[in-house]
Amino acid sequence: MKAGFRCACFFSTAMLLLAAVGCTVTLPVLHPPAITPTTMLNTIPQVATFTPQTTTVPIYEGSFCAYSSGSIEDKLIESILLTSPLAVKIYLPPCYNILRNSGYPVLYMLHGQTFENDQWQRLGLLTVADELITAGIIRPMIIVMPYDISWTIGPENSLFDESFIQELIPYVDENFNSCVDRGCRAVGGLSRGGNWAVYLGFAHPELFTAIGSHSAPLFYGEILRITTFIDATEVPNIVPALYIDVGNKDENITQVLTYVNLLKKYNVPYLFTEFAGYHSEDYWRGHVKDYLIWYSSQFEIDP
Repeated sequence: MKAGFRCACFFSTAMLLLAAVGCTVTLPVLHPPAITPTTMLNTIPQVATFTPQTTTVPIYEGSFCAYSSGSIEDKLIESILLTSPLAVKIYLPPCYNILRNSGYPVLYMLHGQTFENDQWQRLGLLTVADELITAGIIRPMIIVMPYDISWTIGPENSLFDESFIQELIPYVDENFNSCVDRGCRAVGGLSRGGNWAVYLGFAHPELFTAIGSHSAPLFYGEILRITTFIDATEVPNIVPALYIDVGNKDENITQVLTYVNLLKKYNVPYLFTEFAGYHSEDYWRGHVKDYLIWYSSQFEIDP
């Protein structure tokens, strides 16, 4: 059994060899409106601590791109940790430019149990990303969607997390024009994928600026792991930004609220939203815009 959190991480900033797609994007130094994390005051969290920005006025003015859609690449990453290559879908934003001086922030998005790494694509995440990037509402970003074939086992027995840290992140940073700083990297997921996002984010807070968990009940033992982590660290200085949401009729809402109340108890900043809905694809499909706007607002990078 693996103990506690692991902090294995190997990075490479080797020059990338891919050809640029589309045209060069030149964006000014921008500082999007900050969304201030809120600690709930009541024992049971209430609703709407995060109000997504719905304006059509561009935040990232001055951006110009002749294309309105990005591209998707399917990759198989050879793995010495897993029993088969790690399959991953990689979204590159409109006018992705391999030569852009400022590397692109990277959002890692994880799928739910029994599903595959096309789930977020089917839910419209990439289509909405195209629309928001083209409109200047969010930053151009790379979105990485790996396939976790170990649907049922947790982090104690799975090697998915080791592969994610030791193989996936280095592969992305070596082969794409990604910003390799902590402030440029976020991880999120729905249901079981959200469980992984929380586990990875708390296990490796030095790697991620933000963690999103969407309808995620958390792995067995995660509350104890988080408590141990908080007791051993200076929380405000190391915990990534946290966003949590759940449908008000989700069968896992009690577990989600247990996680939220733990953060409240220890005064860990977080954002929590309880939307109307179930633990379903219709629910997540209806909020991909909210998710993307929040993740984009957390990246600490001058585009």
